[in-house]
Amino acid sequence: MNQLLVLLMLFGSASLSASDLMRESRIAEQLKRSTTDGEWVELQASGVGFIALRSDTVTSPRKGAVILLHDMGGHPDESGVIHSLRRELPESGWSLLSLQMPLGRLNAHAAEYQGFVTDAVPRIEAAIAYLRTENLLNIVVIGHGLGAAMVTHYMAGQPAAEIKGVVIIGIRLAEPDAAAESLLYEQLATIQQPLFDLYGSRDLPMVLAGAKQRFLAGKQGSGPLFRQDEVLGADHQFRGMLPLLTTSIAKWIGRVASGSEVLSK
Repeated sequence: MNQLLVLLMLFGSASLSASDLMRESRIAEQLKRSTTDGEWVELQASGVGFIALRSDTVTSPRKGAVILLHDMGGHPDESGVIHSLRRELPESGWSLLSLQMPLGRLNAHAAEYQGFVTDAVPRIEAAIAYLRTENLLNIVVIGHGLGAAMVTHYMAGQPAAEIKGVVIIGIRLAEPDAAAESLLYEQLATIQQPLFDLYGSRDLPMVLAGAKQRFLAGKQGSGPLFRQDEVLGADHQFRGMLPLLTTSIAKWIGRVASGSEVLSK
């Protein structure tokens, strides 16, 4: 049986026009061989299989769970922001579920990734459903870069009762587009849960250019539950400043979201 047929059976043929499933499969196998901590979970979204990396807290009681979405072209244990949050937040009482988001072909044009913002919704829903089966109903969603735009799109489309807090880190689009940017700010303005907008003073140009509009939109939606922080000296990956990033997020989600709905198994 050839590799493509195996992937069709595993993931479903309907989504071959979206994510590069072969590339996802190769990355999944590489990560399973190289990642020594955490548990790999196979999830299903609209008949399409994808992987997630679960990292459980060792503290008691658990405060809840965090769903983590990587940036464009990344993976669930991507170095930098994602890896740091995945390793550090469990020490603050949070279980982590880091998702593989749709991937474009190698060297794909950025426009291909913009379409994945919508494709991300079933994967987020599958992650929430999985956490519900684990009796973790107190959920925070954190997205980095394009992953933050995916989170925003998801939150704008439904009440998402289980979501107690949202963190967007260096939120951006796959490529500059005035209409898409306008829609992003409209979506941010609909989020009523606590919302934390984090970015670096040396972040990507589109992140810096949109800071004021994000502030206005966040205040419109979340009101006093909105916070925006610019971290001086930080770039898009917070190189050399990851401890500050993880500490800031841990404190914020611990204050606004911890323990409101956590059930013991």
